[in-house]
Amino acid sequence: MELQHRNISFPAAVVLAWLLFLAASRSLARAAVLPPADFSGEELDEPLGGSSSDTPPPKYLSLALLIQREAATLKEELCNKYAVCDNSMEVFVQNSLDLPKIRAEDGCFRSGFKQEKCLKKISSGLAEFQIYLLVVENTFSTEGKLAESLRHKTRHLADVVKLMINPSAVPVTQTDKLELMKGLLSNDPWLQKVSTRLILRDFTLFIEKTIRAIRFLITKRNLEV
Repeated sequence: MELQHRNISFPAAVVLAWLLFLAASRSLARAAVLPPADFSGEELDEPLGGSSSDTPPPKYLSLALLIQREAATLKEELCNKYAVCDNSMEVFVQNSLDLPKIRAEDGCFRSGFKQEKCLKKISSGLAEFQIYLLVVENTFSTEGKLAESLRHKTRHLADVVKLMINPSAVPVTQTDKLELMKGLLSNDPWLQKVSTRLILRDFTLFIEKTIRAIRFLITKRNLEV
């Protein structure tokens, strides 16, 4: 390596070269472990069955896990930067947010598991969350693109799950939710942040139950092979 400045001694040049090598090594290691920034439809278009304990998890399961981590990161940022954690003001907006939830009657639990009914609930719920995630994206408009990334990945996952069942069986997202979103955005900033925390809390719970259902479905399919 040629030195740009002749007045740099040989030992100093060696130290500088070693530091540059360490920095490059760390960058390569970080790039190797980080998940892709986004997923294309082709990457996610794979059959639900055919997985085993010796093979990597399906891409759609990896996507759900990535969504879970990003939502948890946003929740932490909301608490650390805006001090919106557990707050009594939540009760004032609780009744106005009809957020999607996975319940026992949706057939997603081990007891009484019903594949088509469960996937239908997951797909429609993720699609409905798109409206609410726009509120989250607006709240974090100055904190980078993580909230936008979360919404896009959620849409991808909803599309993939929808392909697993009869698409016509998935109800269309209600358009009246748009009016609710406008109302949330028009309120004062503090109330919007409280609403954002509620959305992220329920969204995280929804994704956690989605991950459990997908894992159970993969295990069930493997046992039937």
